[in-house]
Amino acid sequence: MAIFAHAKNGDIDYIKKVKSDVLLKARDEDGMSVLSIAAIADQLDCCEEILKKCPSLLYHQNNFKNTVLHHATYYGSPGGIFRLVDFFVSFGLDAAKKEGGMERFKRWIKLQNHNADTGLTQAAFYKNHDIVRRFVQVDREYKIGLSEMAGYKGKTALQIAVEYDDQVMLKLLTDSQDIDLDSLSFPVNLFDRVKSGDLEYIKTVPQDVLQNTRDDYQMSALSIATIEDHLDCCKEILRRCPSLLYHQNSMKNTVLHHATYYGNGIFRLVDFFVTAGLNAAKNEGDTGMARFKRWIKLQNHNGDTGLTQAAYYRNHDIIKRFVEVDRQYKLGLSLMAGYQRKTAMELALEYQDNEMIKLLGDRGNPDLDYGANTDGKTPVSIARPQAQRTQQTGNIIDTAGDWLDFIGTSEDVKIKSGTTVASEHKRFTLAEVSKHNNSKDCWLVINRKVYNVTGFLRDHPGGENVLLNVTGKDATKDFKEFHSHSSDAMTMMDKFYVGVYDLINSLLIKLASDKPQPYSHEELVDFTKNFSFPLGSGGFGDVYKGKLPNGVLIAVKVLKGIDKEKIMEEQFAAEVETMGRTYHRNLIKLYGYCYEADTKALIYEYMENGALDVILKKNNLDMVKLHNIAIEIAQGISYLHESCRPQIIHQDIKPANVLLDSNLSPKVIDFGLAKVNMGESQFEQSKIKGTRNYMAPEVNQPNQVRLSCKCDVYSFGMMLFDILGSKRNHVDKRFWFPGQVWDKFNTNQLDKFILDCGIKEEDKDSAKRLSVVALLCVEHNPVARPMMSTVVKMLEGKIKQLDAPTTPFYPNYYLSSESSSVSDSREF
Repeated sequence: MAIFAHAKNGDIDYIKKVKSDVLLKARDEDGMSVLSIAAIADQLDCCEEILKKCPSLLYHQNNFKNTVLHHATYYGSPGGIFRLVDFFVSFGLDAAKKEGGMERFKRWIKLQNHNADTGLTQAAFYKNHDIVRRFVQVDREYKIGLSEMAGYKGKTALQIAVEYDDQVMLKLLTDSQDIDLDSLSFPVNLFDRVKSGDLEYIKTVPQDVLQNTRDDYQMSALSIATIEDHLDCCKEILRRCPSLLYHQNSMKNTVLHHATYYGNGIFRLVDFFVTAGLNAAKNEGDTGMARFKRWIKLQNHNGDTGLTQAAYYRNHDIIKRFVEVDRQYKLGLSLMAGYQRKTAMELALEYQDNEMIKLLGDRGNPDLDYGANTDGKTPVSIARPQAQRTQQTGNIIDTAGDWLDFIGTSEDVKIKSGTTVASEHKRFTLAEVSKHNNSKDCWLVINRKVYNVTGFLRDHPGGENVLLNVTGKDATKDFKEFHSHSSDAMTMMDKFYVGVYDLINSLLIKLASDKPQPYSHEELVDFTKNFSFPLGSGGFGDVYKGKLPNGVLIAVKVLKGIDKEKIMEEQFAAEVETMGRTYHRNLIKLYGYCYEADTKALIYEYMENGALDVILKKNNLDMVKLHNIAIEIAQGISYLHESCRPQIIHQDIKPANVLLDSNLSPKVIDFGLAKVNMGESQFEQSKIKGTRNYMAPEVNQPNQVRLSCKCDVYSFGMMLFDILGSKRNHVDKRFWFPGQVWDKFNTNQLDKFILDCGIKEEDKDSAKRLSVVALLCVEHNPVARPMMSTVVKMLEGKIKQLDAPTTPFYPNYYLSSESSSVSDSREF
């Protein structure tokens, strides 16, 4: 918009002509107002004119939650524009006095941005003494409490001053010559001491420091102690700061998520936290129990509760603890779905883990055998083919998550009068119920009983709606809704009872439907509305957006290339073979496929935020998010290498083959070149496969292609350089970025180089870790490269001291140029 250019250039005459409502509503793509633009450009006259016409813009926050105070303390040199801060603070005070109250002003001056910084903590970070003095003056005069607020990494302005050993700032913030620096230095060393389990040190830390200190990922001291499995430290921290039990970090993880993730689960910590939560709830009464229920059901960024995460890692002791408390207090925890909308029971059935199934489903019924179908004759292993056939009929119209309300309620089914019906042992799966799914024949599942309700629903008030909306599925909630006015509705249903609903078999059917399903060309035409919404095109196919009948969005990749029929068939086979045997939150889900004479296509889950290479070019993600993305990608590749049997080698790891979902969680895609390793540490391949710039040196050798999982490690390292390189703004881009990183590392100039790239000071440590891990991954010798599980630990910071890389890249890497590295994406 032209208005922003005029504000940036300080065109005061233009600003005066613009109508107030236009000034008030104008926003750029980052949610910046005209006042924000003028502040960033240090155009004081324009700021005065804009506020005169639109005073409410003073309180506006952009997409990153920055106010004009944040802009004025960030931009300019050195770090802040004092005259603007002074003007905005004075204007805010004048407005408060005119309004007859200070509440709005106090809320505004304490607002925190996406880094949790106030204007004061940001000014302290950039050491702008004049701005710090102005904030302190108003803070003390009006008793706002601004100086006590923590900003980035949980540090107050005073703690930042201590870390810098800035005596001028210390005097401003304390107004005293007699400063006890030791009493202010806790946050600098706190997390290191917690990681080492230094209980005596933790006892000396002031309570407010324990309570408020956070790291880059908004982890609390309790979170760190949990990850390191220091139970004594957890007890001490919770004794003094009980509210930390309910804290969620930037990835929405609670201590329960940490305790069920690290070490594949730490039972003694889960037991301690659950017990602590229950004790607190009992002391607080009804409100305490409500808080406990909300806390234990909290979901992280992947949608997981502590229970679903424990089920994913198959930790039976932890599952048992969760199930005990769930049943005792009727929390509904077992009913909640986690990642990919799977409940703990669905995961148990997918793993065919009989012990976990019994823990989640058994309430003491000796007749329920979880190792077989409920008739005791058909093994579970046979149920899958049956389920596969049932799925293809299209009759399944609900999810297992809606059925789990009824797990374990396998008492004898009795009618209201107290007599047992003759057909109580007749069992039906949902698929069998669904066969009676038309306007003339209607069966329902209500409270885990099966009813033939065709005649009843036609005659009963509201019955037609039920018949249309819930026929052939679990209708418990619907029935209650339509018949809430009728106290004897369920009693009337007794005469329509035909048998018991078989939950386990129904879940097996649902699980079979989660495997890749075959679809016809006609179905693809229907899903994609005749291929009307293209998403992209590549060497082996075109991709279209579509929707399954159940409303799930999909991406349909239609393979092409008649002259490359054999290659296309190899790619198709590789995709189906590998994706059909994998399950990981950071790998794309393959819903199905079409393999017909004229159509060969693959149906994937749809990813809202597109490919990582496009995201990197936009450069709109902060370093913390990029670091998290790198960790998750590494976790997905580690799963392929070290958890799949047989091992899967991707062979084409690159940013274009990583997609991001709505939560910016990455998933590795394109397994068309993947290789299933049947047991050798390395093996020969007849031809080169992959993308040139990401190929390991041993792959790109004439006449002898040696393939191992370390080839993927090399590709991942090169991708880390792409992630880092996306943040550079000021470095000469004529030179190959990975080579520059290696040169600077070799000459001990990496820290300065990172800052020269334009990466912020607070992100320097993260960028440096990514740089060194990348160099280790691209070692010329495959043996010297780490395994991906080790890479994950290095990126997470669990391995503190990183080895020094020795000989990365090709021996003549320094001859490469930026253009040959980035633009060449030819496939072989």
